[in-house]
Amino acid sequence: MTYKIKFILISVLLICLFKTNQTLSQQNFETIIGTVDGEAVTSYELSQRIKILLNTLNLEDTIGNRDKVRSNVLQNLVDDKLKIIEAQKHELSVDDYELNNYIENIFGVKTGKLEEFKQYLISAGIDYDVLLEQAKAEILWKNLINARFSSLVVVSEDEIKKEKEKYKNNVGMLQYNYSEIVILADKNNEKEAKKKISEIKIMLDNKAGFESIAAKFSDSPSSLQNGNLGWVFADQINKETKEILDNIRINEVSKIIKFDNGFKIIKKHSKRKYGKNYAKKLDIINFSSQFLNDEFNLFKDNINNCNENFENYSNIESLQFSKIEQVSLEDLSSEIQEEIADKKVGEKTKIFEKDNNFFFFIVCNVSGDEFQEIDEKMIDNKLYYEKVQQLSKTYLKRLNRNSNIKILIN
Repeated sequence: MTYKIKFILISVLLICLFKTNQTLSQQNFETIIGTVDGEAVTSYELSQRIKILLNTLNLEDTIGNRDKVRSNVLQNLVDDKLKIIEAQKHELSVDDYELNNYIENIFGVKTGKLEEFKQYLISAGIDYDVLLEQAKAEILWKNLINARFSSLVVVSEDEIKKEKEKYKNNVGMLQYNYSEIVILADKNNEKEAKKKISEIKIMLDNKAGFESIAAKFSDSPSSLQNGNLGWVFADQINKETKEILDNIRINEVSKIIKFDNGFKIIKKHSKRKYGKNYAKKLDIINFSSQFLNDEFNLFKDNINNCNENFENYSNIESLQFSKIEQVSLEDLSSEIQEEIADKKVGEKTKIFEKDNNFFFFIVCNVSGDEFQEIDEKMIDNKLYYEKVQQLSKTYLKRLNRNSNIKILIN
């Protein structure tokens, strides 16, 4: 069954949100641990949400792991109560069809297979009703934000013009796409912050999802985007972070980084030259051998172009070569993409190794490598999304501040 993989990758989209009405069955109702504007918060809800998060992070359901995530899960539970209460004040609702359709789309459940998905959740000890209430809060909150702010958010022509000028001034500059988990600290709590970031690093080393942890634990505003900072220009990144980005591979997670206000861990996704068309296609020749020896290395050093008669090198043990035409950069692995992306015609990659086979490429032709014109509609959508996200965040903070919240546990 494939639901486990989908669940781990996608359920972080749900975990940050959602609430339960008082419709849980009596056997699932344990104790009231607090109230949010009169709505009960139960120990069962908290326990189920912790289970969902640990499943999402691919962590074992142990007392130690539960203790690490409890405070964050509890805050998310409170937030979700507030979201549904606020949506109900504005007379917003969601029907079963919309809920089920949302679950099917998010988790990739095939039409007619919802009952099978429910059985999977039961086997994982997860209450489908709790998950459904989380989906309800997500849908209602998005609808509420759209209803309240969509007509108020305006992206001006001047803002678009400034973004276009920024684009023109920065075309060709190096950018990095990476994510971060930030734990802030001051002189009074540096020891506590260091302990927290160390625990997070252990979870990451145990294959917990970086994006899920960032969304739950990071103190940075980027936590709203699961820790992702998007594309950042190299000259906007401090020297130590840039050096780390240059020395870790794509999708690799860094060590703990100390900075003035705390600690952080970063994950590299990609790098590029701003404005460049990375949908380009390449003609390449792939040279491979089962042996990485002086003979193979010397052969690589002596190749200067794609037009040589490589049959002359048939004496090299296990040497094989093949020409691949019009291969898309995006079809190559992330490691090869990073190495070959900026290679020019006649240039060679380093030697890679996979399954005890050694290989490298020489670039024979490049097409579609031009810089792109910026799309004004894309700018408008980007600025609009950023403004709405900020309003959503501010709105939720105000609800937390002005509501009657009583929590009986730490």
